[in-house]
Amino acid sequence: MTSTPTTTRPAPAAPSRLRADTDWLAASRVTFAEAGGLSAKGMRQLLRLVGRLLLSLLRTFVAMLWCAWYTPALLRALTVWRHVMTRAGIGQIKVMPMAGWEPYPQEKPRRAPRRWGAVLTPTGYRLKLRLRHGQTYEDVVKAIPALSSSLRGNVRVSRHRRRTHLVYVWVQKRDPFRRVRKPVALSATRLRVGVLETGRPFVLDLRERPHWLLVGATGSGKTRGLAAILAALAPTDAVVCVIDLKWGVAAASYAERASVVAESQDQAVDVLGDLLALGAARAEVCKTVGVDSVYDLDRDARPPEVVCVIDEIAELAIPQEGTRDAKALAADGMSKLLRCVQLLRSFGIHVIVAGQRFSVSIAPRATDIRAQLSGRVCLRVEDAETADMAVGDLTDDREPVAAALRLPVEQPGCGVASGGLDGWQRIRLAHVSHAKLATVAAANLERRTPWDRIVSETAGVQIPADAGDLEEGQNR
Repeated sequence: MTSTPTTTRPAPAAPSRLRADTDWLAASRVTFAEAGGLSAKGMRQLLRLVGRLLLSLLRTFVAMLWCAWYTPALLRALTVWRHVMTRAGIGQIKVMPMAGWEPYPQEKPRRAPRRWGAVLTPTGYRLKLRLRHGQTYEDVVKAIPALSSSLRGNVRVSRHRRRTHLVYVWVQKRDPFRRVRKPVALSATRLRVGVLETGRPFVLDLRERPHWLLVGATGSGKTRGLAAILAALAPTDAVVCVIDLKWGVAAASYAERASVVAESQDQAVDVLGDLLALGAARAEVCKTVGVDSVYDLDRDARPPEVVCVIDEIAELAIPQEGTRDAKALAADGMSKLLRCVQLLRSFGIHVIVAGQRFSVSIAPRATDIRAQLSGRVCLRVEDAETADMAVGDLTDDREPVAAALRLPVEQPGCGVASGGLDGWQRIRLAHVSHAKLATVAAANLERRTPWDRIVSETAGVQIPADAGDLEEGQNR
């Protein structure tokens, strides 16, 4: 009997330590992901949260330093306020009789304007006063030199829009225009392009004031201010049209980002006609949906904002020599510009008009156009007529015009703008050089929308003629 040899199977080899660690790591990854661990998106959100926390801590620290710096000056002003106002001629000083222990008579200030509040500002502080009977705003204005000397700062006085007995006294302990931050787009319609005299940013809000007028003489900073507006618009999705009637010199650095650049009068008239056709097309969309404005549409269906910047408006109104039908072309351009600022507000189309001069002597329809330009910026100008046309209707008095005529030559970009507590405010626009604007435009080429695509939206849309324009054409 033969025996069958038994074969024994070799024992399985023990897994190596490296393989065991690898298996455990893979299993741990699966378990961590299934347990809801941090992914790449979650890590970015965590870093963003930590960044916001650090930024809030930094702002709190800066605010504490700010309060510690200006609070002593504010407390001193509140302590000596009655004496300062009476010495400045506002109020009365009553001489008290001497007592037995007093070496000389005591003076007690009376009837000084009441203090109704005090607020710290980024450049100093602001006092709110309530005038007594018989005291006027002009009395406080006359006392500005004495207040500046006593409060040791630059003093500006403004009044309340409706309550004439309330006066604001702004005391600036440092120059707010010394440093202007670079222009930034807070949104497609809110552009931070300068700084206010209070130290807060100056925001160009196209939703609140859809059309703007910017005037300034040579060397006032007008061109660099327009460059700041264009630089702020570059990273947005807005469609930018530039009408530069100085042969396109200022717009050359922004040509890559702009959807269209017009360099002559006839090209400018064509662009304004395209804007009117675009507005008519968007009006048809609003009528179909049943809304009054493109801002009432759903965010996904809302068309992009269109911003048209016009430099040297006088060249659009003056007939060009050597041009066929020069007078008719100039009148047509101003007529279309007037219709643009009248009709296109609700359809996301905004116009910014700039020039060295803007008056009725240059453009017969300047007053009608000015009435539709709710946003105003007046830099340093050479004549009172332009300043009056720009900011003369902001208040009942001539104070904005006088402030515009007193602007310093050594600080380009400083001006007077609409807004503020009393209807006007001092500002300084940011300075963006030609090379910087070209760099910003080149970095945002993907934001450019071809003008042909914009014009294609207006195919088949008829622009209704204005009856007033037809009458003028017949009279000519």
